[in-house]
Amino acid sequence: MKRIPNKTIQINANKWFAVFCCLHLFFWTTIPALVSGCIPFDSAESIAWGWQWQLGYFKHPPFTAWITALATYAGGVEWPIYLLAQIVVILTFIAVFQLAKKMLTPIHALIAVLCLEAVLPFSLMAPFINPTSMLLPVWAWSAYFFYAALTEQKNRYWIFLGFLSAINILTKYQGVLLFLPMFVLTLMTQQGRKSYKRAGIYLAVFICFILILPHFIGSSRVGFPEIKYALSSTTGNMHAAIIWTRHFIYPARFMLSALGFCIGAFVITLPFWFSKQKNQLKNFDWQFILWIGLFPFAFTLFFSLFSDSFLDANWAVPYFFLIGVIIIAFLNPIVYRHLFKIFIGLLIIAIVLIFILRYGVLLTLPYVTGKAESSAYLPAKAMADQATQLWHQRYHTKLAYVTGDHYDTAYVTVYSPDHPKPYFDTYPHESPWINLKDFKKKGSIFILPMKNNFKDLSSVKKQYPQLENLEIYDFHPTTSAHVPSINIAIGFISPAH
Repeated sequence: MKRIPNKTIQINANKWFAVFCCLHLFFWTTIPALVSGCIPFDSAESIAWGWQWQLGYFKHPPFTAWITALATYAGGVEWPIYLLAQIVVILTFIAVFQLAKKMLTPIHALIAVLCLEAVLPFSLMAPFINPTSMLLPVWAWSAYFFYAALTEQKNRYWIFLGFLSAINILTKYQGVLLFLPMFVLTLMTQQGRKSYKRAGIYLAVFICFILILPHFIGSSRVGFPEIKYALSSTTGNMHAAIIWTRHFIYPARFMLSALGFCIGAFVITLPFWFSKQKNQLKNFDWQFILWIGLFPFAFTLFFSLFSDSFLDANWAVPYFFLIGVIIIAFLNPIVYRHLFKIFIGLLIIAIVLIFILRYGVLLTLPYVTGKAESSAYLPAKAMADQATQLWHQRYHTKLAYVTGDHYDTAYVTVYSPDHPKPYFDTYPHESPWINLKDFKKKGSIFILPMKNNFKDLSSVKKQYPQLENLEIYDFHPTTSAHVPSINIAIGFISPAH
């Protein structure tokens, strides 16, 4: 009996990619919008910031806040935010696909992008829009235009790279980690060294400098709060631990969490190990994807190792946009039809498991534990409506300001029909847009969750003696399960007469 030879898959990679992007956009926009009780707190914070239209904010540069605020003009503060979060992911997919096609065959480029659906920042964490997730398309397109600029040395690519480099910095200062491997590649590769003999690279630097200058001028006037916040974020909460222990605990936790982001991509590509070939990637292409794709993660890890700095696992979100390209470039598999079918089957299983992990757990956990402590269950709209109604009943004027707890303040700003200006934590340095004279003139609602140091009204009044008619209101979390109510203190800072 003759052995039937394996057949390679013959598909239109571009059409498959388009269908994949449409399906991702539909499901990851629709399901979060239908299931989630409110938008993530990072998104609410970004909207509240963005509506103030500043050159910088207490934690981060302005780009994410601006884009998030603009999205709300599409109609509402929920579905546009979930849609924006997926547009961010889709833009990343497109950039990776276009870059991969410059190095790999179209089918290999498609598989490299499909792998990303099993990488958690592109799926499980996809509904979250914040400065870290916003780096994903910025880094991916920066990589694309940097590769094109090095290999073709055309000024238009350098111009695009200059714009993206500015957006990179204006999104989050963590973005500078992408500049380090870029600089290394300009020194260690022949293509990179040629750049210094042409005008393009200097044009990119000039464009970037001009675009970021207003932000840094504005930030300098208020003491560079973004830098102070970044430095304070790395101190962690393990000061009692022995210093040398922290040198290993912090990076170990970060490494395990970050690698957990990517494990799905390695699992679903296991079938292609059976058709692995010797890789045919050019030496420059290998250098490019390894330096751009792995250096930021490695640098962060070693920085923590030697500085005993705390690292939040979420900071690794933008690091692995090239992981699919690296895996497929290494395997260089013959894409047999049966192996491709197994790969697609594993991908579908991974997607289903991720959906169950995210939304199955979200829907069922309160019934199992009898608790709804996650911010995903926060009745933010009910809280904002209650605060606004109380203000209207008492003063018969529009609610101009809200202050108190940082994230509850953001939620009231976003969900209240009056959209009051946020005065975060009653700290002027967190809200430089606040005119204190106008604040005192118009008054403010005050909102604070009863937890941590605030167990009763007396503890709240002790810290905030200017509050009037302070009362505790009970709000049921956004689940039909029988769970404890959320206790929120709401009071008034009366308008000056």
